[in-house]
Amino acid sequence: MKFKGSIYITDPSYIALREDWADDEGFDPMDETINCPEFTDYIFKSTGIGDGSWQVYQPSPGFRSFEENHSLIENLDYNECEAIGAFSTDSATACVVYQCEADDYNPSFIQDFQDTPHCLTLIENFDGEIEAYYDSDDELHFIGIGNICFFSA
Repeated sequence: MKFKGSIYITDPSYIALREDWADDEGFDPMDETINCPEFTDYIFKSTGIGDGSWQVYQPSPGFRSFEENHSLIENLDYNECEAIGAFSTDSATACVVYQCEADDYNPSFIQDFQDTPHCLTLIENFDGEIEAYYDSDDELHFIGIGNICFFSA
């Protein structure tokens, strides 16, 4: 999916207003959908393994395809990668959303998590494609290829 702008990678339940969580009229983890008019483009997926924590890495230059990043993930080969963030989940789901849409929808979201930076990663001014990739152990990873390349593991 194409994204152009600053994005959050986080647990969608952290963003959702209480009345909209686990509701087919708001954030529906069963269907992996966000039915709130503030959100235009997003990726919302099961982690495949339940709750957990992930690092977000920037691969070394040259890893500019989804397939090359699949190989890094499958081989657990992060030695040449720079950690650029982290996120955690408590709902067994994770998402990529535009920062401006999440902030408009729930203005208290970032204040609520400013002291827990391990709960979300902000990637500013991303311009490229992001895919949800499930590895051979059925664990979710987000991979971004564009002006900034990244993957979660």
